[in-house]
Amino acid sequence: MKTENETFMIQARRCQRCGGILISKNGIDEGYGHVCKKKMLQEKTAALPIFGQINLFDHAKESEDLL
Repeated sequence: MKTENETFMIQARRCQRCGGILISKNGIDEGYGHVCKKKMLQEKTAALPIFGQINLFDHAKESEDLL
């Protein structure tokens, strides 16, 4: 049994969203941890317009076009 300290190196990088250290192969390849990736997908989905819904600016433009 060795009692010496052994030194080893692993490949790692920082998450592009939170700056945490990534050591998994997927995290290193994608640049995001699994939690940050899930949050980004949720934010992206939330930013999409809801089908059939118009905003105030669209309604004002349509009203101007009718005049």
